[in-house]
Amino acid sequence: MKILYLIQRFLPYIGGAENHLHQIAKRLPSNYETSVITFGPHSQKYQVSKIPVRSYRGFRIHWGTGFTTISHGMFKDLLRMKPDIIHAHTYGFAHTDFASFIGKMKNIPLVVTTHYDRSKTDEVSKLVLRELYDNIIGRMTLSLANKILAVTDYEKKFLVSKFSLNNEKISVVPNGVEVDKFRNLPDPQSIISRYGLKKSRVALFVGRIERKKGIQYLLGAATKVASEFPDFKILLVGPDWGYQNELKKIVKKNKIENIVIFAGQLNELDLLKAYNLSEFSILPSLGEATGLTILESMAAGRPIVASRLPTISEFVTHEKDGILFEPGNPEKLANSIISLMSNQKLREKLIQNGKIISKQRDWSKIVKMITDIYQTVNH
Repeated sequence: MKILYLIQRFLPYIGGAENHLHQIAKRLPSNYETSVITFGPHSQKYQVSKIPVRSYRGFRIHWGTGFTTISHGMFKDLLRMKPDIIHAHTYGFAHTDFASFIGKMKNIPLVVTTHYDRSKTDEVSKLVLRELYDNIIGRMTLSLANKILAVTDYEKKFLVSKFSLNNEKISVVPNGVEVDKFRNLPDPQSIISRYGLKKSRVALFVGRIERKKGIQYLLGAATKVASEFPDFKILLVGPDWGYQNELKKIVKKNKIENIVIFAGQLNELDLLKAYNLSEFSILPSLGEATGLTILESMAAGRPIVASRLPTISEFVTHEKDGILFEPGNPEKLANSIISLMSNQKLREKLIQNGKIISKQRDWSKIVKMITDIYQTVNH
């Protein structure tokens, strides 16, 4: 069976949707033939985990609520291709809308994984544009899909309500985690030496450095935590999405240069070392489709402190599987961190329960869900 994947960006770019697609595509049984179409700075062909990838250089259009990319070359090639199934990832981008049109025209089953996470805005013009897109283009795209996949129950309920979709048309296929990769973590000494973290109690953040990740609130909590634990450090790992300079200004203003480390994007080995040296992970986001780093932390045997978001609360219970706090509140975040750092027994309980959750979300189980769906839509 030939599966053609479409996504706005793909590896080497790092992100939740990119990782989700990669983990599924590389684990499909040998009777599946996969390929990926995406966008990039250059039109080129390459491979990731033996998966053929075709990247198109396109025109990026900022249309008020975000951006999308248009490529005439991609559209022409899609018209020529004859996959058994088209599987588009990420709602709200032109490639998913193209896929719905071509799937209908060529009678090719279409699966859409929405990864729906559109940040709120207070600007009236952007709200109007969002509603126009959702109610015209987005509604049509989703109505033409044979199957829609949501990564959380919360997302499924939202899609049913927002787009008046049939509940049976949507299945929940959650994000997974490579449990085996986190089982035996490498020696972190090189990272400890690189960033001067000897005898430090390290809180690890992994993700894009952007406003909606809520790092500014973590920085706001740092002084209070450090007053209780002078050896407290924050290690920020991830690519800068245009917000790092603003965060550095906060660091300077709050005089916490000796607490906060901007590590940038680490390679896979160094990231595993970072998990190993950390005492716990923090995800202070204002919005998340799932929160992949939570699952990675659980698999690595590290407790988590995370925003109390609907998508996270689905699989994390406060003080059972992790510590949850109200997003956007530095004071409550600081209290949550202090509570965790002060209670060894609580940390041990969170670690054990987190490992159970990560095993339930191993990618091998997720891939089985996907192949069952492919078999259903292809008949």
